[in-house]
Amino acid sequence: MIIYEKKSPVTGVLNTMSINTNPAEVAKWISGTLIQEAMPNATAEEREFLISGCTASCWDQLKDPNEFGTHL
Repeated sequence: MIIYEKKSPVTGVLNTMSINTNPAEVAKWISGTLIQEAMPNATAEEREFLISGCTASCWDQLKDPNEFGTHL
């Protein structure tokens, strides 16, 4: 497990998540291996957090039409 911090592009909040991975898998991803291949034990939510900084809560906010009004 590795603990990562990333700023949410949706909320601007600094989020922390424990990711089911190790330094060797991270190195594979950074060197160009697809994240799902480099980190097979990480969940889709964990991988998305590493890629975008979005948590499930961020995605929920994006899906809520009341969050941003009716102009989206």
